[in-house]
Amino acid sequence: MATADAGAGAGGVDASIAYEMENGENNGIAFPSTLAFLSGYLSAQSSLSDLIALGVYASVRACEGPAVPIRVGRIDAQNAGPLGVPMPQDSPAQLSADFQRMGFPDAADMIAMTVCGHTLGGVHASINPQIVPPGSNSRDAILFDNTHRFDARVAQDFVRGNTTNPLVVGPSVAQDLHSDFKIFSRDGNATVGRMSDEQNFADTCKDILQRMIDVVPHGVHLSDPIKPYDVKPVGVQLELEGSGDGAYLVFSGQVRVRKGAHPGFANIKSVKIRHRPRQAGSGCQERLVDAAHVGSGSGFDEAFEWFAFSTKVSLDESVSSFTVEVTTSDEEKTVVYDNYTGGAGDGGFRVDDSVIVQRSQSCFVPAEKHATVIVAVRRELVEAETAATETQTELPRRSVVLKVSGPVPLFAESPDELTWKVSKLVHHEVEMEPLESSTTPSAYLLFTASTVPPSSTSEEYTADQLAKARFNVAVADQSSPETAVVSAETFVLVGSLPGQCGAASGSGNGQVLSEGYCASGTESDGGNVVSLSTDGGEDNEPSLNESAATEGSEEVSVANADTVEVAVAAAAAATSFGRQDASTVTVTVITEVRRTLTTTLKKTTTTTSSAPVGGSDASRTVSRFTGASPRARNVSRPHASPVGAADEGA
Repeated sequence: MATADAGAGAGGVDASIAYEMENGENNGIAFPSTLAFLSGYLSAQSSLSDLIALGVYASVRACEGPAVPIRVGRIDAQNAGPLGVPMPQDSPAQLSADFQRMGFPDAADMIAMTVCGHTLGGVHASINPQIVPPGSNSRDAILFDNTHRFDARVAQDFVRGNTTNPLVVGPSVAQDLHSDFKIFSRDGNATVGRMSDEQNFADTCKDILQRMIDVVPHGVHLSDPIKPYDVKPVGVQLELEGSGDGAYLVFSGQVRVRKGAHPGFANIKSVKIRHRPRQAGSGCQERLVDAAHVGSGSGFDEAFEWFAFSTKVSLDESVSSFTVEVTTSDEEKTVVYDNYTGGAGDGGFRVDDSVIVQRSQSCFVPAEKHATVIVAVRRELVEAETAATETQTELPRRSVVLKVSGPVPLFAESPDELTWKVSKLVHHEVEMEPLESSTTPSAYLLFTASTVPPSSTSEEYTADQLAKARFNVAVADQSSPETAVVSAETFVLVGSLPGQCGAASGSGNGQVLSEGYCASGTESDGGNVVSLSTDGGEDNEPSLNESAATEGSEEVSVANADTVEVAVAAAAAATSFGRQDASTVTVTVITEVRRTLTTTLKKTTTTTSSAPVGGSDASRTVSRFTGASPRARNVSRPHASPVGAADEGA
């Protein structure tokens, strides 16, 4: 948030920190390591700045703090913001002025943000020898308080007069670097005194941290706070199987049920999927399919049960929508979820069978950095049409375009002999070619494209980055290619062995619908890939969402079978992590984050108690002062900032 200028509507939580690692205001490994961690989840549906905001929630909750509400829709900056991080030697008046510039004019807000930021972390001799002389202790660092939790101890110690906070007592006083003292005492200790109460501390931090991460440039519109769906279909897809007249569709996916959605959901007897045919009155009836329980998952604030289903349907029948029926064991009560919110239509989770990604034949080869995608498109969408004119000319055939959005390294540096890579997204498109097959059913045409996601001009694209690339297929008129007639959901690809990705070689490719060619290898399984949306939002759209307020019916992806989805739960983030399939459900990403944090904390107890996902741009007021003052800065001055975990925080 160091770039924020509320009056000008510029800066804020915009991920500009990624370009500011070498400006003298962001020393240490906290920021590059945090961004390296978060950039692994970067996608067209999840901006780095939204991930930074999510990191605030995750890091605070991992350290037993309150659940900070998360809204999404942030847009990443394309360059660095101006200098202006408040410095320890600044006067109380200057510190207040910096916070006012950032949109926090009240002394109570400045104090609260600093207290909340300094409940974790400390100051290190390697970066601030004026404040912590080398050799001061075995770890050459002094923490703000002696706990490793998100608690009120830093405020309590200050009020009691027994603090060891290096920005209040010690060498910083004689050098006028005791910035926490300047801030805490700004209103006669009134705010810090109130925050010495644990409940007041938690409530105040929840409020100020949300307001902090909601500071965004003018023109950025944030969503409502994220809340989990009670029932959420995940990885729903259609896929063509068989060949010729014997071809059929497989309708499959998973359903995630929030246990807190209903008193009886603590003990679920069954989950069933009721799907409707493609066309009403076609003679096909609704069908009811059992979903099998495949696992459980939980995050900081929510618990879920997972169910999987798979069924065959004819091409004529297909699927247009479905509902989910959950029956409890206790009272034999069935609750029907039809995605109906009072808008037009008859409810139901809509399914579009116009463009089907053939997941069993679409994959990438890590060793060759080669990706192949095969899709089936309804024939009427792309076949040439006859114009209703006297000349009876044919209209141009529509094109099928594969769109690729992939992360590439933004820069790399090696602090303390460790290399941290931060990524940004780049995009490209390739027109798909018809795939002739004698076994293709008459209702569909097959198209294929082989491509490598865009690579950096300075670094080689890695298999891991290829696994994180997002793909999308659009059908558009050749006369207006920028306007999609139909667009499939965003999807990721799984890894495959060399020579076993895509259609088999040989004449005709006649078996493309009867065999799968993506043989998994040990080089990469395509896992650990996160898609933070099931609505396929455009870049910089607020689509990291469970959607707090959904209008109309949600359309469920038919090209998302193995896509990992992160369902950010109650006030943001009970989630699923890892590639989902019908046989297993992996732990939640927040549970994984918790494990990562625990491991990291154990490894770094000699340096810091802060969580590695919190020291990001959004929490620069958790790990440092955040601001971009227009006044000149001497970047060689002491770095220990009065807000956040100083040089080595979160």
